[in-house]
Amino acid sequence: MISGDWTFPADPQRWFPVPPAAMLDDDARLRWVALAQARSGLDGPAGRKECQALLISAPPEGGCLFLPEHGGSPRVATLRLTDGASIAALEPAWIDPRGARTVRVDRLDHPAFPHAVRSSRTIQLRGGALTFSVGVLAWGGAGGIELALATRDVATAASFAGHAERLVASVLPRGSGQLSR
Repeated sequence: MISGDWTFPADPQRWFPVPPAAMLDDDARLRWVALAQARSGLDGPAGRKECQALLISAPPEGGCLFLPEHGGSPRVATLRLTDGASIAALEPAWIDPRGARTVRVDRLDHPAFPHAVRSSRTIQLRGGALTFSVGVLAWGGAGGIELALATRDVATAASFAGHAERLVASVLPRGSGQLSR
C-alpha cells in the first residue's frame, strides 16, 4: 500500500484498506462491501450486513480492515500516517497504566523511525467484560504511524499484535530504496 510519502507491503490475507468516508459515494460503498465480503469470507446477507457495519464503524479518515488468521471476525483498525509529533503525543495514553487491568509495553526497532513501541492494554468494563487494545506506534522527524485495534476477543488481539508490528516495521519513506523486513 502507499499513503502519501510512505510505502508498505500489506499482506492481502490480513489487511484490506478502508477509504475515508468522504471518498465513498453509494456505488463505491457497495463495491467496498462486496470486496470486503469476498476478502473476509463473510457470505450471504448476514456477511453483507457485517461488512456494512464495519464500514460504518470506521473512523472518518479511514483505516484498514484486519482479517485475523484464526477465523475470528474482521475488525476495523485505526491506521494513521501523520507527523511524528502527533504520534509521539499518543504514546503517554498507550503506556499509562491508569484505568487498565494490565498494560504491556515493548520498545521496537524500526528502520525508518527512531522511536517505536507496541502497547497491549486490557481494560475491564463494568460487568466484568474485558476489552483488549493493541497499538503499534512509530515516529521520528520524518513522520509517524499509529496502527491500533480494540476487541473483546483475546485471540484477535494477539493476532493483530504480531501482524501490526510486522506491518509497521515495513513502513518506509517512499522511494527510499530500502528493503522491508
